[in-house]
Amino acid sequence: MDVLAAAIGARLVSAGAGRDHVHLYLELPATLALAPVVEAVKSGSARWIRRTFGHRNGFDWQAGYAAFSVTPHDDARLLDDLRHQDVRHRDRDFAREYLALLELHQVPYELHDALD
Repeated sequence: MDVLAAAIGARLVSAGAGRDHVHLYLELPATLALAPVVEAVKSGSARWIRRTFGHRNGFDWQAGYAAFSVTPHDDARLLDDLRHQDVRHRDRDFAREYLALLELHQVPYELHDALD
């Protein structure tokens, strides 16, 4: 991921993953739009996964993504969260974590059957 981000002008600060998702903490220059960064990272990492792990030759990322900006005073908390994804997901699965992020950042959403 670090090489993919650097190739397009971003800097990977940290990454964390659960069984079914990935969190990336990226620094983007003001001249770099988020959507092309996500597309480059997703397509490049999917190619790497398919080439590296033969049993995953059909791997592809889901459509869409979520992104949140952070302030410098959130840096330590965010880095800690990313380092301890495994611990956090013992108590809360990805769907509930995602809903909590949407609520924290006051992003409107509609629930569908996936969480019912």
